[in-house]
Amino acid sequence: MNTTQQQFRNQYSQGKQSEIDSLADLSNIFHKDLKISKDKFAHFDFFSDDLGIELKTRKNTFIENGIIHHKCRNGRTTTFSSLWFDYPKLEYAIRHPEKTFYIVWKLSGKYYYWQINTDPEAEGPEYYIEEQTADYGTGRGMTHRKVINVHASVLTQGTIN
Repeated sequence: MNTTQQQFRNQYSQGKQSEIDSLADLSNIFHKDLKISKDKFAHFDFFSDDLGIELKTRKNTFIENGIIHHKCRNGRTTTFSSLWFDYPKLEYAIRHPEKTFYIVWKLSGKYYYWQINTDPEAEGPEYYIEEQTADYGTGRGMTHRKVINVHASVLTQGTIN
């Protein structure tokens, strides 16, 4: 197993643990009795009758004054104007208009979310689509995929009551 694959496995395990650790908080934020999906390949990690939520956990990332900061493994800090998720989640939301879908980013322990907007007019003001090619650690080498970049300005910070 190469370093990229090991990193992927570690991040996957950390993400699964974060789902367990975040269940009560997300149920509180969204006022729903959420369940964790048992399907390893589900598009969304949490669900209720009318809701789907995908959780992205980033321990070394935080938002300050509307700017996303990330501390890299080499110790440097970089900034971003958006956070991303995989395009198939948007496609899934479009195919299931009977439900509401959210992407939640848990950044250094704080929750930020965006309700997936399937209106084509939202592209631009709320998000942009980008093509990426990288080795994502899945054992398939360089892989091409589309991602949705959500602008930091449209994120809502979750409040736990």
